[in-house]
Amino acid sequence: MFIGSEGAFGIVTEAVVKIERIPEVKHYEGWFFPSFEIAFAAFHACTRKGIHPCTMRLYDEDDTRLSFAASTDTGTLSTLFSKCFKRYLSSLKGWDLSTLSLSVVGFEGTKAQTNCQRKELSGVFKSFGGICVGEKPGNTWQEKKYDLPYLRDFALSHNFWADVFETSVFYQDAIRCWRAVKKSFADIVRENGKTAWIGCHTAHQYRFGCCLYFTFIGEQCDENDLKIFLQIKQKAMEAMLQHKATLTHHHGIGYEHVPWMRRYHGEVGLDVIMRFKKVVDPKNICNTGKLLPSLPGEHEKAKAVEVRQRREMMFDKMGIPGAIRAHL
Repeated sequence: MFIGSEGAFGIVTEAVVKIERIPEVKHYEGWFFPSFEIAFAAFHACTRKGIHPCTMRLYDEDDTRLSFAASTDTGTLSTLFSKCFKRYLSSLKGWDLSTLSLSVVGFEGTKAQTNCQRKELSGVFKSFGGICVGEKPGNTWQEKKYDLPYLRDFALSHNFWADVFETSVFYQDAIRCWRAVKKSFADIVRENGKTAWIGCHTAHQYRFGCCLYFTFIGEQCDENDLKIFLQIKQKAMEAMLQHKATLTHHHGIGYEHVPWMRRYHGEVGLDVIMRFKKVVDPKNICNTGKLLPSLPGEHEKAKAVEVRQRREMMFDKMGIPGAIRAHL
């Protein structure tokens, strides 16, 4: 119960750190696929076959275009190679460049281990039409993998709003979930007459499912931007839940996802968690307001509890009175 409880049940007083040896070989490389759907099928095939590189990142067409646009390699040879490669894909391979999907995979271990993994993965990826483009995309990702948060901050300081939502979902539902979330975003943006962007990548592969990580950005206009954000958040969460996805993968529940905890766990499930909270933290002093609705007072009536919990939730903390009732 303590794992993933975000400090709501107690305080960690001791931890054991596992130290890993520095691997003998580190090899990261890039692959292109005709579409995100095809690349995703290749990833799933690798997982089913027990092929588990240390890194498997897959970008949809919008995130792939962002990767191209963010490239700082503008040398003449690189530019020429990029143009020739794109011409090869479109003219000779017949690929639609607007659906191009980039993948970065990484192998670490002994030379024999990494060679074996690369050979196995290469066979699967090629069977799905994947094309290896060498180590450069992998090395670039290694160098710039921590830049995205700074790009977000840069956008926020230049009259753009930016945020993310991430989830974990079964493989069988992942593509439908990805489509539904992006459609819900596009619908809200179109209905409000705005211009915005959303991309997705998957970076964590498990036996039965994976993480989908969405990044979105739009231009700041006026005070109604926050209302649009709430609409996007609501519709995206609805799409995820409809496809059996979780409220979050690794960012946590915090304030933001508390409004959906009752629906996600059900009345009985949430009641069990709330009872556990009351036993281990009877004074409700551990990270209050996060993870769970606050506990009812000893003589507090149900209606009063509902009103207070709604007031305490994330969207009201953003300064919009009644946001929970109005938007959820």
